[in-house]
Amino acid sequence: MADQNSTHSTLRERVVEHVFVGEALRTLWRHGVINVEVLRPEFDAHGYDLVMARGRIVRHIQFKTGRGKKPGDISIARSLASKPAGCVIWIRVSAALDMGPFFWFGGSVREPLPGIEAFAVPLRATHNKKGERPPRHNHREIPATLFEELSTLDDVLVRLLGEFRYEIVLGAPVDFTKLEIDKCIAIVNDGSALKVDCAEEFPLSTLIAIAKSPGGIAAVGVIKRARPGYTAGVATSAKFPLQGETPEFGYVAVDKEHQDRGLSSRIAAALVARHTGPMFATTDDPFMKSTLKKAGLVEKGSPWQGQRGVLSLWLKR
Repeated sequence: MADQNSTHSTLRERVVEHVFVGEALRTLWRHGVINVEVLRPEFDAHGYDLVMARGRIVRHIQFKTGRGKKPGDISIARSLASKPAGCVIWIRVSAALDMGPFFWFGGSVREPLPGIEAFAVPLRATHNKKGERPPRHNHREIPATLFEELSTLDDVLVRLLGEFRYEIVLGAPVDFTKLEIDKCIAIVNDGSALKVDCAEEFPLSTLIAIAKSPGGIAAVGVIKRARPGYTAGVATSAKFPLQGETPEFGYVAVDKEHQDRGLSSRIAAALVARHTGPMFATTDDPFMKSTLKKAGLVEKGSPWQGQRGVLSLWLKR
């Protein structure tokens, strides 16, 4: 009986591709990531098999599979290098089509392939009528040594779509270490989310939410302490009654390396869900307005002119 891995290699690659997509989406789902799109080309003429997108990250992926421990030199289309963030994933498969390890060739989430023009022009796999294997001028042969071995699907997905393994941790300032507090303050100051002395105000917050990844703190949000005098001023400006002891949803700040990954919405939702009783927020930023609305706050009162723009009042009862 013929080995179906060799006689049906194209089918094998399609099966592996479908399994990869299913496992990838399930893994992301378990981590709360649902803003992922998967697209397939109508025909294979542009150097890729699949497109995966997460927010503004768009990946054109060329899949390769094999039974060996590692890939050999791999021929890829030059057109893949013209994509915004093309990449190649070689997957070792068993006879039963179990996957892993994986081998990666590509740039970061927003970078194209590393330069490939200097590599050799491969020959066609089959012979023509003259018994020759003509060169494939629209392809380049990538040396096997340039492929990075990745042990798990999680590792592949981080390369593809950026970090996604975030844990949202909530607590009072005393629940976090000084190093964690200092990192949070640095993220806030770097993002210019706070116009007062963050180092002084942050430790006085009523509630803090931190997004942690394997690499450390990625984002932070707070509910500020109650400030009756400030709250009274907001009530006057918005022409809407507020109790002086109502705490303020302060801000959400995301480290630049972790932006566009839905962390603002996750942190806002966590803060609102944990806090009992009313709270208010003010903002002139359209993105923050959308974040507050998703978290369950409702716009109230009248807009008023702030230092940077027109502010609006948002309230949770």
